[in-house]
Amino acid sequence: MAQKAVYEESASNVPDNLIARILATKDSMSEGERRIADYLLAHQANVSSLSQSELARLCQVSAPTVSRFCRKMGENSYRSFQLSFLRVQQTLHRLSAIEEDQPVSLDHVGETVEAILDNRIASLTLTLQGLDQDKLKAAAQIMAKARIVEFAAVGRSIPSAQYASYYYERIGISAPTSSYYEKLISCALTLDSRDVLVIFSRSGWSGTLQQVAHAAHDEGATLVCITGNATSPLAQLSDFVFLVTSNNMDQDSLIGNTSMAELAIMETLYALTAAAKPDSQDCLAEFSRYIFSKVDIP
Repeated sequence: MAQKAVYEESASNVPDNLIARILATKDSMSEGERRIADYLLAHQANVSSLSQSELARLCQVSAPTVSRFCRKMGENSYRSFQLSFLRVQQTLHRLSAIEEDQPVSLDHVGETVEAILDNRIASLTLTLQGLDQDKLKAAAQIMAKARIVEFAAVGRSIPSAQYASYYYERIGISAPTSSYYEKLISCALTLDSRDVLVIFSRSGWSGTLQQVAHAAHDEGATLVCITGNATSPLAQLSDFVFLVTSNNMDQDSLIGNTSMAELAIMETLYALTAAAKPDSQDCLAEFSRYIFSKVDIP
C-alpha cells in the first residue's frame, strides 16, 4: 500500500497525463469503470499484453464498458489508451529511478551526464505532451494582439522572465519585466484589457506574485500562469494555466530541478505568438539590422 501511495503521489504531480487523469476522475466513475481503473493501476506491467476483451473479463465488465472508459480518459480507442498508459508509466518510473540513483560523482562523469540527460528529457516530454493545444492557440492569439505583455517572476524563475521579455520585444511587443517587486506592481497597474501578464511560479503561492496578479486582474488584463501547481492561488486567478512537470526532486539535490520545462512552455507560446502576429518577421528583420550593423559598439 505504501508503494502504491508513493506512485500515485508521483503520478498526480505530472500534468495532464493519462495516469493522472485516471487518478483524478476515479471518484466520479461508475462501478465498472472504477474496477478497470483499479486493475490497471495495480497491474501496470500487464497492460502491454492485455487485449480489450481480456481486460473486460478480468474486471468483470463488458468490452463496450472498456471502450467507454478509454473515451472518458480522452483516448479514441483501447489501443491508443494502451500506448498512452505505457508511455507515461515508463516515464514516471524513469524519473523515479533517476531520483533514487543519482550517480553524481567525479568518478562517474558519464553516468552523471546520462542521469541529467534522462531527467531533462523526461521533464520536457511530459510537460510539452501535457499542454492543451486549444489553450495554447487562444493564449497566443491574445498575446499577438497585446499592447503590453508583462513577465513576472521571483527567485530562480527571474531568468525565465528576462529571457521571455527579450524574445517578445524582438517581435515588436512591449514586454517589461523586473526583479523589483515595486516595478512589477507599477507596470501591472498600467495594463488594461488589451494586455497580458505572464507569471512564472513553480509553486503558485508567491505572495509577491499574487499581489502583481491581482493588480493586473483588477485592470482587466489577461493572466497567463506557468506553474507546477494547478490548484494554487495564482493558477486559480489566471485565465490560462500551463503546467510544468514536477518530479518531486529537491532543487538543491545534486541533479537539481530544472527550469527547462517552463522555458519550453514560454518558447512554445512565443513561436505561436510570432506566427499569429502579422508583422513579426518585419520586426525580427529590423532587430537584426541594428544588431548586425557595422557600427562600433563600446
